[in-house]
Amino acid sequence: MLLSMAENLDYKKMYDELSEKVSQLWETRNNLEIELGNISKELEALQETMVHLAPLAGQTSEFDPLTHVGITDAARSVLSPAHRMSAAEVRTAMEQRGFDFSKYSAPDATVRTILKRLVEAEKASVEKEGHKIFYKYAVTDEEIPF
Repeated sequence: MLLSMAENLDYKKMYDELSEKVSQLWETRNNLEIELGNISKELEALQETMVHLAPLAGQTSEFDPLTHVGITDAARSVLSPAHRMSAAEVRTAMEQRGFDFSKYSAPDATVRTILKRLVEAEKASVEKEGHKIFYKYAVTDEEIPF
């Protein structure tokens, strides 16, 4: 009885059907990978645009990792013209966006020095409240694209 059931099964047909299903799934997977690549490129372009618009809009961009920039550019990029930040908040924001402080022996002092230099260069403004010091990004005419 078992032998007669096995004889009734069409292994070639089953194999062909499975082979067709595998081909369809590979084609679907390839199409999805192409679509994912296109979406990734579009996201990257939009995020880059937002990074450049953020300071002008009074925002900080969460899309710009600080892994490949120097400490001055990193500090400047986390400052906002709309929100004041202490030196400690600037350092925390830099760390959250991926800046590596491991090569600095005194990162807090370094951040404060950078912020003072940005104020001197008129790239940042300073506000004092008692003994506390806060910094804001200073938008210059050079940065306005029109």
